Amino acid sequence: MSKSIHSKNLGAAPCDFQGAGFDFSSSSTSHQTALSLPNGSPVTSHHKVFLVGAGPGDPELLTLKALRILQSADVVLHDSLISPEIMNLIPSGAERIDVGKRAGFRLLTQQDLNSLLLSNAAKHKIVVRLKGGDPLLFGRAAEEIQALREANIDFEIIPGISAAFGAAAAAKVSLTDRRLSSHVLFTTFSRAPESKFLPGIGLTADTTVVVYMPGPDYAEVSRWLQDAAVSPDAGHGRPVYVNPADSMMGTSWKLLLVSEG
Repeated sequence: MSKSIHSKNLGAAPCDFQGAGFDFSSSSTSHQTALSLPNGSPVTSHHKVFLVGAGPGDPELLTLKALRILQSADVVLHDSLISPEIMNLIPSGAERIDVGKRAGFRLLTQQDLNSLLLSNAAKHKIVVRLKGGDPLLFGRAAEEIQALREANIDFEIIPGISAAFGAAAAAKVSLTDRRLSSHVLFTTFSRAPESKFLPGIGLTADTTVVVYMPGPDYAEVSRWLQDAAVSPDAGHGRPVYVNPADSMMGTSWKLLLVSEG
């Protein structure tokens, strides 16, 4: 029996960049972002690395601490998918180093990135490793934390809103529902070749599955999920919301139905 995937456009997810006493709006003639914060205590008195979560793209979804650290940075090693609005919050005098990847193309190996992180920590007082979403979820933070610990470099982790929560909020859907879904599973389509999908884990009908980094081929993801026992209900498609990158203004949403037929 053939397996198919159907899509329906859900439109754009609106986003307002003004609120809570801050103005994150950019003028049409300048990419500079206007922002003012009350003066606080110095970020650190010694050399330190901050692993900072940039959230899903909207600068208003940054934590105040993440914003304070970012605006105090001497150098920022950032992912490629960080939104322009958040990049505009980096001080003009801070060095910016793109260490991310786009469409599978990686600028640096993880070992090279770790070395770059350590060398900058030796030269600069405040080093920010800016990661999309939350730094501890599918962000290879474990490898960077290990490198920092082995080099005896002080570091701190600033959490961010992960893409799963930003995407669900933008789509106006709940990841759990006491009537339908009491479990949430975070996984990724991007993994090491030797890794298996959900080894030893049995999925149930009341599990919400969140797939990070699904890639451009949603039909392949559909087959991958069904092979992993995410089977469609008899006679009905199982709905899947797809967000291509983040929850910023203008994001195009699709509703996919994983089905047989």
